[in-house]
Amino acid sequence: KQWYQRRVAITAGLSTHFECFDAKNYGYLFLVDPEDAYFESEIRKLNEDVNEKGLNLVVFADWYNGPLVKHIKFYDENTKQWVVLQGGGSNVPALNKLLAAHGVILGDKVWHGKFSVGPHAMEYGSGTSLLSFPKRKKYRLRLCVDTTA
Repeated sequence: KQWYQRRVAITAGLSTHFECFDAKNYGYLFLVDPEDAYFESEIRKLNEDVNEKGLNLVVFADWYNGPLVKHIKFYDENTKQWVVLQGGGSNVPALNKLLAAHGVILGDKVWHGKFSVGPHAMEYGSGTSLLSFPKRKKYRLRLCVDTTA
């Protein structure tokens, strides 16, 4: 049984707020394209989980830019109407509030770029950038183009 537990990654989807899971049972929390706002109690709990229980936080955030989003619309096949977006891809203002205690601030510009990691070529279709990040933490830096304007 111990061999199995050491070699298998078990994942679970969190379909409710952060107060409903016990961080000591998990090594990582992945926030993927987060669009929600966070309650103060969730922010406090997540900070405790990261700082005291050793939870690792991994964030995959899309972009958010208020002025730009007003110019983007799409045709909704269901309603047969043009719809103006109400927000960007991720709720970056809420993420900034959530991540502030960790020294992380995401920007509001929309970036695009191509890069390689080893032999693998990739494209960063669009996303946000880091304005602030603690020196003691890990991240990957790639040069991209500002496509906000």
